[in-house]
Amino acid sequence: MGNKKKHQRNARELSKENSTANTAKGSPKDGIRNRHLALGAVILGLFAFFLYINTLKNDFVLDDTSAIQYNSFVRNGYKGIPKILTTEYRAGYWAAKGNLYRPLPLVVFAVIWKSFPENPAPFHLFNCFIFGLSAVLLFLLLARLLQQFPLLIPFFITLLFVVHPIHTEAVANIKSLDELLSLFFCLLGSMAMIQFLDTRNKIYLALLSICYFLALCSKEGAITFVLIFPLMMYFFTTAKKSAYLFTCTAFGIAAVVYLLLRNNVLTHQTGMQYQLQVVDNSIIAAKDFAEKTASCFANLGRYLLLCLYPHPLSVDYSYNQIPVTGWSNPAAILSFLVYVAMGVIVLLRWKRKEAWVFGILFFLITISLYSNLFYTIGTNFAERLLYIPSLGICITFVILLNQLLPMPATANQNRFKIHSLAFSILMILSIAGMAKTFDRNSEWKNLLSLCETDLQATPRSAHLNFWAGKSIADDLQDNKFAENERKKYSDQAISFFTHALDIYPAYGDAFAHRGKQYYTQNMEEQALADYKKAISCGVPIWGVYADLGSIYFKHNQLDSALLVLQKGITIDRSQTELYRYIGVIYQRLLRYNDAINYLNQAIAIDPSQALLYKDMATNYHLQGQYDEALNYYLGGLKRLKPQESGLKKDIYANLVKVYRAKGDLENSKKYESQ
Repeated sequence: MGNKKKHQRNARELSKENSTANTAKGSPKDGIRNRHLALGAVILGLFAFFLYINTLKNDFVLDDTSAIQYNSFVRNGYKGIPKILTTEYRAGYWAAKGNLYRPLPLVVFAVIWKSFPENPAPFHLFNCFIFGLSAVLLFLLLARLLQQFPLLIPFFITLLFVVHPIHTEAVANIKSLDELLSLFFCLLGSMAMIQFLDTRNKIYLALLSICYFLALCSKEGAITFVLIFPLMMYFFTTAKKSAYLFTCTAFGIAAVVYLLLRNNVLTHQTGMQYQLQVVDNSIIAAKDFAEKTASCFANLGRYLLLCLYPHPLSVDYSYNQIPVTGWSNPAAILSFLVYVAMGVIVLLRWKRKEAWVFGILFFLITISLYSNLFYTIGTNFAERLLYIPSLGICITFVILLNQLLPMPATANQNRFKIHSLAFSILMILSIAGMAKTFDRNSEWKNLLSLCETDLQATPRSAHLNFWAGKSIADDLQDNKFAENERKKYSDQAISFFTHALDIYPAYGDAFAHRGKQYYTQNMEEQALADYKKAISCGVPIWGVYADLGSIYFKHNQLDSALLVLQKGITIDRSQTELYRYIGVIYQRLLRYNDAINYLNQAIAIDPSQALLYKDMATNYHLQGQYDEALNYYLGGLKRLKPQESGLKKDIYANLVKVYRAKGDLENSKKYESQ
């Protein structure tokens, strides 16, 4: 009864503060609080920004390649924005059908790319900036919601959130701007909602709706805030039913508009349907419902453990680092009991409207979408997915610590003070988190350094071994190694791919990339075997078909070459190399019109390639259509790049032949002399 009366008294005081906030000039204590509030916001914002400032020297890593570096829509800058707004998240990278609609981060990437192409530093800087602003918003929001607590409580909740090492993936990985923007706009929307409740100004309802729509356009996970917003009102305000109706309508409209837009975009996709693989989410391998639920709860327990003790960290926990398990696993049982206990606590203390209970609810609701219990997502477990849910743990921990270590009754009651022991504990945790975070940031320097570090923590991850090999393969493709070292590094890449295949023998991407290394080393038999296995696994990589077609062509297996190259075009219709190879094969088969047809399609895709014009000219030349041949040979000359000296000589030699055939000795001698 005592606690209930105390809560009612606090609620009445809070209501009174809200009703007078906009009419009174404010007491001296309010002035002091506002100054401290401003100072705390500045400190936390700057601290959050500079905590991640050492990521500016890091490279593009992991999904940065598909979201930014090799995303055709992003690389087109402003011109790519209409495509970004009307297509699936990865449409600019691959032709497969996906299930994500997150246009806002891609629009940001396109704008930054326009001014700073190929430079990861500005992208990292923007992530730091949004994280810093999020810290400011979070502190201001918590200070408003937790007015009955000392100001150090929202300060330390925000500080623990900022320094939590579990967030390094969300901030250090550029692609995870979707996580950052999602929380940023949810916080901004929450501030607008509270302002509406304080002022009844409906402009704030419009701002709530806009912010929530932008949060959803950043990442679908923001949908859980359709529950968080009303709970925030219930726990921290004395809002009436009419206020609930207005606010729920505001964010409800945003959610409906987003879902309709998302459905329209995803239902109009073309291309192959993307199939989620066991290597991405090991829970797919569960044999039955019992094994699936046990595996899900075991992972939910890992999420809680990482929130409380974030070490060691890894960018990947997929197959087969965390195998599926059954209910005989004590970890699954213990996790289930912990979550049941959390649910019981919420039910028993619901009417008391305690802030630490809200923290539990916040965690349970926001983590539910990533649990795989209700919907199978793209991964079984990932640290970045804790970015928003971990806030609930921070809220619960700090408030419970404050209640366990209250200020003595005889002490001078100051709204800006907490118990010295609680203060010390929170400072120690903050310093430890800061050190761990700053150190972890450097491990994100590039893909290879990240994989080599994380393989020590999660050595059974097929993805990590594959990514390590791919990092080396990409460096080989970009000519970052000396010629005499290329085979050594190629063999190292093959070793990583082989290890990935040892873990997951049906890993199509590993077959494809190992095959590429064999192909570059002229080990055609091994390359052919790997490419065939990659295709049997359904790998949608056009380069596999291009290389396979090249091998068949080399051995005069022209029908087989045509078959795989035409299949490659169904994978990606934007690759001129596939059309050119088919054109060359048809030329070999003396089917010149078919060759010209495919070469025309290649030129339509990329009219800047001199080689395509030379190939087109050759087909006309062989048919005796000299005027057309001259037109394309000369067109090729106009498009030559400085490094294409060999192609230039070839075109000159053919021009001499054409002019001689036409009886034009003057032009023949002109090009012969060059």
